[in-house]
Amino acid sequence: MKLTIERTALLNALAQGCAVVASDLPCHRELLVHGHSGMLFEAGSRASLVKAIEQVLAEPWRIAALGAAARDFMATRRSWELTAARYRRLYEIVLNKCDASR
Repeated sequence: MKLTIERTALLNALAQGCAVVASDLPCHRELLVHGHSGMLFEAGSRASLVKAIEQVLAEPWRIAALGAAARDFMATRRSWELTAARYRRLYEIVLNKCDASR
């Protein structure tokens, strides 16, 4: 449950155009491109987290760039409209297979 809440928070932050620093986990790599739409750090490493935050703070322009890329990613690949359309196609495929097997 905790990972689901954290992932939802990450998705919301990306959609709002926040500059995100996240641990380098597969579920985060699915959403972030390191240095483009977010910053990833080695999971469990405080030193790596500090380095990632320092990199962002050392180049203030990067905050806006990361946020804009994150917002663009969410708008073009992860919007509710796109998600609903994907699920609709999936349901249609499943229903068509069910009808065909009758």
